[in-house]
Amino acid sequence: MNQPTQFEFSAIYVSPSEAGDFVQILFAESDKDDADYLLLQTQFEFDQDYDFKFETKDGDWMASVSDSAATLSRDRLTIQGADGDEFIRLAISFVASDETFVKLRRMVKMMVQELATDN
Repeated sequence: MNQPTQFEFSAIYVSPSEAGDFVQILFAESDKDDADYLLLQTQFEFDQDYDFKFETKDGDWMASVSDSAATLSRDRLTIQGADGDEFIRLAISFVASDETFVKLRRMVKMMVQELATDN
């Protein structure tokens, strides 16, 4: 099996949001508009052949992830999946309030096929 493409990100700002059939989770280095970020997003309005998409601010990292599984703890989210034939692993460390964490957990469950939690 090929080694996965790995992406690690640390965030002190987390913003899960939902609007109609659209869900997104923003992980950012700060709450400033120009901060580096990792954005996970999906929609349920139209059929799609992936679970969610992710992108970074500079566009260097982006993929449509399918066959995804995640592990979520109070300060870390790890997601594995496939972008076509490429195996992807995202490891995101974060800081979030209790209220934000509850929203984050709910939205991650909506995005991935399998979710294991440490809490």
